[in-house]
Amino acid sequence: MGILNKADFFIRLLCLNALGKRSPLTVIFNVTDRCNLQCDYCYADYYKRDHEMLSLEEILKVLGELSKMGCKRISLSGGEPLIRKDIGEIISYIKKSGMECAINSNGVLVPKKINLIKGIDSLCLSLDGNEQAHDSCRGKGSFQKIIEAIEYAGKYKIPLVTNTVLHKNNLHSIDFVLELAKKYGFLAEFNLSIAHLINSDKNAEYKGNDEEIKEALSKIIDYKKRGYPILFSKKAFEYSLSWPTYQVEAYYDNPPPFEHAKCTAGKYFCIFDTSGDVYPCPHLIGKYKPVNAVKEGFKKAFVDLDRHNCKACYQVYHNEFNLLFHLDFSIIWNYIKNSLRVINFRN
Repeated sequence: MGILNKADFFIRLLCLNALGKRSPLTVIFNVTDRCNLQCDYCYADYYKRDHEMLSLEEILKVLGELSKMGCKRISLSGGEPLIRKDIGEIISYIKKSGMECAINSNGVLVPKKINLIKGIDSLCLSLDGNEQAHDSCRGKGSFQKIIEAIEYAGKYKIPLVTNTVLHKNNLHSIDFVLELAKKYGFLAEFNLSIAHLINSDKNAEYKGNDEEIKEALSKIIDYKKRGYPILFSKKAFEYSLSWPTYQVEAYYDNPPPFEHAKCTAGKYFCIFDTSGDVYPCPHLIGKYKPVNAVKEGFKKAFVDLDRHNCKACYQVYHNEFNLLFHLDFSIIWNYIKNSLRVINFRN
């Protein structure tokens, strides 16, 4: 977010906290199931789904509702959102509605669609590590395509983040990703894989054992202390590091018996899926019976999210979101520093 947009975001968040109210401040908005890659850890096997693609009219209607409900940021995702021929119209509508627009992409179509996306507020590209790690997950030649996408983002001054989902095959690539981030001037995001969402031919071993995961998180925290361009705060990684065992991915019904970031899914953020269903967060797809926003309106779907029973999970970005939405100062300060990096990058 830009500085002014960020100030507006935090003022609204502060008011919502003070009044004890809920609002979809930031929404992951999945616009298609279709994807031009088949990644090992795809959290919902999108390329295997058969949802009929929502029309442009249906999508714009929901986006209009979100704008009226005070949404500040839309993160377009999928599948691969750049596959949609009308992605430019969707981006334009979001921006004209006063919301910030981010895109999550595998990068393959970035050069081809650069004129449509060059005005977005943030581009998040999936980067699995070095060439061997990336291609083993996404297919031969995909690493060179994401490097090209990174270079295009730099050329057109698009604020860039990369997302690296850590698993057994890329834990050795943390150093590579961070050196690449320094070279190209982007922020690196690291998250943990979720075993129950990994493709059926994978299992919990894919994500590594407790010792391997803790070693990786400790390394990232050390890099963060040294000033490397890492998106999330040190505190968010520390909460994930303190998780007793990664064989238990989340606590439902009852909160965990240790210090944790309290879940705010469905309170200030949520996910709109390609079917029109609305979920509190991506990790509750398949674990929660949703209301369809296209059929019944986004307001009704959002109000319904309050009934989910998730209390906490080990995911880094959820720790970041949960701490942010509880107005933790260290998280807010991290966002301010990231904003200054973006300003310097664009200049």
